[in-house]
Amino acid sequence: PQGLVVYGDHLYAVGGDGVQLYSGYKAGGTLKRERRLGERFNTGGDHAAHTLLRGLDGWVYLVSGDGGGTGERRHITEKSSPVIYERSASVFPFDPTGKTWECIGAGGRNPPSL
Repeated sequence: PQGLVVYGDHLYAVGGDGVQLYSGYKAGGTLKRERRLGERFNTGGDHAAHTLLRGLDGWVYLVSGDGGGTGERRHITEKSSPVIYERSASVFPFDPTGKTWECIGAGGRNPPSL
């Protein structure tokens, strides 16, 4: 995986077909894969979905390059999203459950991080 974030007992990882959620981090044993969060992303390359960050607002932020599979409103779930249409490279904040996705920046090529 290219992006990893620990948040409480959960590990978020960018790999496979998008953002993966694992539980059991605090137990120190084997992590349990819970599910993919949100819609599919292309992963595995510098221009694909790749960076995860934990925001001070309690949300997780995903940075995707122009090869991440963004377009239209494929990943945005909220009508109130600051950016209405994702395109090329985009930045997506999502709540820790992965049910609420917004886009706060779009149109770049390959942002390495925030």
